[in-house]
Amino acid sequence: MKTLMAAINTILMRRASPWVWPSGMTGDKVWRYTGEKWSRQSEELPIHRVLDMAILVCRARAYFMDAYRYPKLYDEENPVIDRIGLQGDAMTVEVCTDNKMIDGDIRLFQEALSRDDEMLSERLHLLANLLNEAGYGRRSRD
Repeated sequence: MKTLMAAINTILMRRASPWVWPSGMTGDKVWRYTGEKWSRQSEELPIHRVLDMAILVCRARAYFMDAYRYPKLYDEENPVIDRIGLQGDAMTVEVCTDNKMIDGDIRLFQEALSRDDEMLSERLHLLANLLNEAGYGRRSRD
């Protein structure tokens, strides 16, 4: 999972407006695990950013099902993977072509998703079931 989290940084999510974290908003602390122990280094993310990461993982998994068509696993002429509408705006999911190491990084990301498929699938199925039970069923993406 450590490799997957590092690989997620190879994909860039952008919004037209900057991310806002209003004061008083709750967040989640993400701790780093070195493989031997938990590091004191951590990141605190607002809860909506945690959900954005889950959206990114889901979209990336779907994307990589067809990415084999491209020699570098992405379309160099059109690196945009998706535009996801959120709160009257949109989050662009695209390959970060400014990254000089993107060719290796995107392979690393694909390999991490593939290697961790069983672990991710179990969690995503659980999340889908919980969302459905909470009334967040299927809604069309316009």
